[in-house]
Amino acid sequence: MNFSIDTRTLQPGDIFVAVSGAQADGHDFAVQALKNGAAGAMGSGSGMSSPPAR
Repeated sequence: MNFSIDTRTLQPGDIFVAVSGAQADGHDFAVQALKNGAAGAMGSGSGMSSPPAR
């Protein structure tokens, strides 16, 4: 298992870590990360919510 902050390089089974950056907010990509096969997603604050059921 690995950690990823980028849905473009995320591998199935990775944990997606949502990071707010100058160009984009990773929280906006958490659901996409799960659809891409992430084992889970974590972030900070209220930007994270429960994803839709798979």
